[in-house]
Amino acid sequence: MSDVTLKGNFREKLLEREVQRLRLTYSFRLGLLLTDSFARRPWMIPLLPFTFVKMNWDYFRDLRNQTDEFGGFADPDKSCILLMPTSEEGMASVERITSLAESWKNTHGGHPVVVTTNEMMASIAPRGCALYLLPDPKAEKGISRTEWNQSCANMLKSVIDTHQPFAFVFDGPFPYRGVLNVMEIRPDINTLWLRPTPLSDPELIARGDAFDNLVSLSWSELDASHIQVPLLQSLQTVDIRGGKRLLIATGYDRREAEDRKLDQVLRLLKPMVLDGWTLVISKNATSEHLEGFRVERWNAIGGNPQLSGLGAAITGGDPSIIRQLLACDIPTLAITTDKIGMSGLRDLREESLNGGLMVLNNSDDLELKMMLSTLLDDSRRESLKKRRRVETGSDWNGLFDLLLNSV
Repeated sequence: MSDVTLKGNFREKLLEREVQRLRLTYSFRLGLLLTDSFARRPWMIPLLPFTFVKMNWDYFRDLRNQTDEFGGFADPDKSCILLMPTSEEGMASVERITSLAESWKNTHGGHPVVVTTNEMMASIAPRGCALYLLPDPKAEKGISRTEWNQSCANMLKSVIDTHQPFAFVFDGPFPYRGVLNVMEIRPDINTLWLRPTPLSDPELIARGDAFDNLVSLSWSELDASHIQVPLLQSLQTVDIRGGKRLLIATGYDRREAEDRKLDQVLRLLKPMVLDGWTLVISKNATSEHLEGFRVERWNAIGGNPQLSGLGAAITGGDPSIIRQLLACDIPTLAITTDKIGMSGLRDLREESLNGGLMVLNNSDDLELKMMLSTLLDDSRRESLKKRRRVETGSDWNGLFDLLLNSV
């Protein structure tokens, strides 16, 4: 059977599931009852109170017992995994999920499905990945939080009913109420909350109890609740001509509009001699201090094959992009805030002892200026590259094993 036939059959199956799902909704049944009573069979109008009660009884009975091949989870699709990156952590969340989706396709021949509030996902989603976009909850001014969560829950439920994934991975700083509501309705899905660093906030830890698994990335300590910080791509060496490039990705793990560190870095770089340097930023980064710099914009950061050709890098505290840069032997300055937590900051500082990485937490202008001078000085930058440990590659198999073994 050809690939075209297989794709056609798969699409036909999805459309059939969607039609069946719509027929099972409350609004469809109510509309059908009213149409029958008032248009097709008017003699049923006196019976409407009884038929209305029966319709509700049938609806809630079917909702509890949805185990057929379209609406239920008697036999979920073990090749399908549902992934949800969020807008709150910017490009970091998107590239983690993109890496995870690619790995699921390549190692398990699986079918990744993505629902996201981050519009950047549309430009870097893997080929063959089903993608559904939700509006950013913070950008929607004309809708209440309750209404947005209801829309989120409706879309997630529709996607789950259509694709029937066996597992759901949420990547965000806190689970939306709409996500938690769907998890209650669909308890048969194996759920996992992925965090770049361990949680420390008691309220967030309590929310994590709703998930079957809570996993954070770790530089060293590996157990059931930690997996190694993954490399976001297979490393490639790319010859980049035209001088040295300085990556500034301080907003990598947050919304670009909330990146205050970019302005601070650019303001301190202005008076420095930057002969031969080109600044590399993400395509959506904005700052009033960019004028006067030679600037290059990238669509992707961690998954960009040109990453290994950088001269130096300045990032936030996201461990995935930092590990990727260190694996490429790029001298890196990580500017963190209290958002990273004590355990995340401790991990980064321990990693900095191996060389190649400098870490600043809640830095003032004087501290940051000294670190920037070190990073841009040719001799001191070369000394930073002398790491005591050779990086080895890793993948997402630890996470996949956890999901598959929990089914």
